Amino acid sequence: MVDSAQLAAVLGDASGYPYGKPFTAYTVSGTESNWADGQGILSADVEMAGTRDAEFDRNLRGILAIECWITGDLEMPQCKK
Repeated sequence: MVDSAQLAAVLGDASGYPYGKPFTAYTVSGTESNWADGQGILSADVEMAGTRDAEFDRNLRGILAIECWITGDLEMPQCKK
């Protein structure tokens, strides 16, 4: 069975974003991701490194890695390393 922690690991490993540690930059009472996960919907938050850069390349690597992980189709070009 897959869960949101696995999704976060795939995303974090591919994009370089940290994962698996509580967010402590400021107090948060809940997030959309927490709600979705509670409903059984795979979900992960991405806290970008800054406010002026979309970090497109690293986010694209994360999205493509999730696509490969979900489909299990490692023959897709984006899944080959």
